[in-house]
Amino acid sequence: MISRTSRDRRLRDHAWAFLAVLLVATETLGDEPVPPVSAPVSESAQAAEPGTDIPMPVRRAGAGIPLPSRAAIRAFREQRRANSAAEPAATSQPQPSEPVTSPVESVAPAPVESMAPVESMAPVESIAPAPVESPAAPAPVPSPSETPAPVSAPAPASVPIPVPVPVPAAASAFAPAKGATNDAGVKQVACSTCGGGHPAAYHDGSGASQTFCGPGGCHAGQEPCFVGPEPCTFAGRFAQNLYECLCCPDPCYQPKWIPAANASFFTDYARPRTVTRIRFDRGLNFQLPDRNEYFYKVRGMNKAFTTGSRPFVVNGVQYRSDPSLNYSQLYFYQEVAAGKGSFFFELPYRQFKPLFSPSAAGFSDIRLGTKSLLFDCELLQVTLQFKTYLPSGNAMGGLGTGHVSLEPSLLFALRLGPDTFMQAQLAQWIPLGGTPGIAGGLLSYNMSFNHVLYWCTPNTPLIGTFELYGGTFQNGGATNPVVTPLGLSRIGTGGDTFYNLGPGLRMSVCDRLDYGGAIVWPVTDTHLSDPLVRLEMRFLY
Repeated sequence: MISRTSRDRRLRDHAWAFLAVLLVATETLGDEPVPPVSAPVSESAQAAEPGTDIPMPVRRAGAGIPLPSRAAIRAFREQRRANSAAEPAATSQPQPSEPVTSPVESVAPAPVESMAPVESMAPVESIAPAPVESPAAPAPVPSPSETPAPVSAPAPASVPIPVPVPVPAAASAFAPAKGATNDAGVKQVACSTCGGGHPAAYHDGSGASQTFCGPGGCHAGQEPCFVGPEPCTFAGRFAQNLYECLCCPDPCYQPKWIPAANASFFTDYARPRTVTRIRFDRGLNFQLPDRNEYFYKVRGMNKAFTTGSRPFVVNGVQYRSDPSLNYSQLYFYQEVAAGKGSFFFELPYRQFKPLFSPSAAGFSDIRLGTKSLLFDCELLQVTLQFKTYLPSGNAMGGLGTGHVSLEPSLLFALRLGPDTFMQAQLAQWIPLGGTPGIAGGLLSYNMSFNHVLYWCTPNTPLIGTFELYGGTFQNGGATNPVVTPLGLSRIGTGGDTFYNLGPGLRMSVCDRLDYGGAIVWPVTDTHLSDPLVRLEMRFLY
C-alpha cells in the first residue's frame, strides 16, 4: 500500500516531468530546422543512453532556463530503471511521429533528488519516434510564438491531458449504427416496399397500383415486365395481376398459411400443411343412397332385403329398397406436408338409419391422397390433389362401395381483397369396377367465399363463409325404390345435377387451432342430404 507522502511525491514528480516535456516540445517548434532525434544533432548533443529509448537533450540554455547537470540526469535514469523493474509500466501503442528538423531546445530544470519514474508520461511526437512506456495520449503543444516562462514552483498534482481518439473517415462511414441488424455496406437497389399484394385488384387504400417496386416494372435480377396502364375494371385488374403473377413474380413474396384463404368446410384447402382434423357430418333425408354407388353399394337386389314382409307398402306405394336415409359420419384426417407437397389419409366411421332397413355402424372406406402446389403467389394458389378410395368398409352392410375409386381434383385459393378470399374445387370421381349399370362418375364443383368478420386479436380472426356444394352425375344409375307396373328396377341418373348453399363460421386461434361449422340446404329437386351439417376442428403444425 502506498503512503500519502509517497503518493504526493510521485504526483509532483509527474507534474515536473510533464512540464519539462511541454517546454521541450515548445522549443522544438521554432523556425530552426531540427534533424531526427535518432541521430546525433550536434557535437554538443548527447546520444541516447544504451538500454533506454529516451534521447539526451542538447546541453545548452534556452530562454534563460538553466539545465540540469549530467550527474543529475544520470541519477534520474538510474532511479527510473530501478523503479521500472519493481513496477513495470503498461505498454502502449507506438504513436506516429514526424521527423524533427531542428536542434532540440533546452528543457526546464526539475529537482533530481526527488524525481520518481514517470509511468504515465505521454509520448512526445516531436522528440522520439520510438514508443515510450506510458499509456497516455500526446499532450497538446502550444504555438511556436509562445515563449515558456521559467518554472519556479511545482505544478498541481493532477493535470488533465486530452486523449484524442481519431477515427478513420472510411471506417466511420460504413460502420453500422448501434443496435443495427443490417449491413450498411450493402446498397439496396429495389424492393423497399414489396410484399403488399395486388392492391390494384381491390384498392385497399394504400395508393399502390403495382406489385413491383423496381423502376420500369422490373425486379432486381429479373427480366423486364411489360405491364400496360392500370385497367379501370375489376376484371381487367384481375387479368393484369394474374399476368404479373405468372410473368413477373414478386421476389419479396413469402408463402404462408392465411386462415381466411383456407376456411371453407366443403371445399378442400389448396395450401399443403401438416394438419390433424376431426370432422363430423350429419345428413338427413339422403336421397337414393346407392346412386352411382357413391355412398354405398346396391342393396335392393339382395336376398335378405326382399324376404319376409317386404316389399314395403306405405300409403299404397310399394318399395323394393330404401328411398332415403339419415346418417352420421365421423372422420379422422391427418396430413403431413413438406415444402410444396403433402400426403394425407382419412378414416371415416359411419352410422346410418335407412327408411325401412335396420341401421348399421362401422368403419367406412379409407381415403389416401397427395397434394402438389402447382402455382403460388399472393394473388392465387393452384394445387393438384389426387385422392384414392380403398374398399375397406363392409359393402354388404352399407358401410362401403365395394370398389376402388379415384378422384383427381384442382384446388384454388384466390385473393379478392385484403380480408376476402374465394376457394374453389373441381373434382372428378371415377369408380373402378362396381355394379354394372349402377356405378358411374361424378363431376363435383365446390366454391366458398370467405371474409374476416372480426379480428378478436391481431392473429385471431372470426371468418364467415358462404358455401356452394354441388355436382353432376355423368352416367350410372340407382335402384328404383318404387315397385311399378312396368317392373323397372333401375333408373338412370346420368345428367342429374344438385346444388347446396349455406353459411359457415370459423374461428382461427393464433394459426395453431381453428374450429367451426357450416350448414347447407339443397336448392334443386335432385339432392343428396337435406340439410347437411358439418362441424370440424383442425390442429395446425
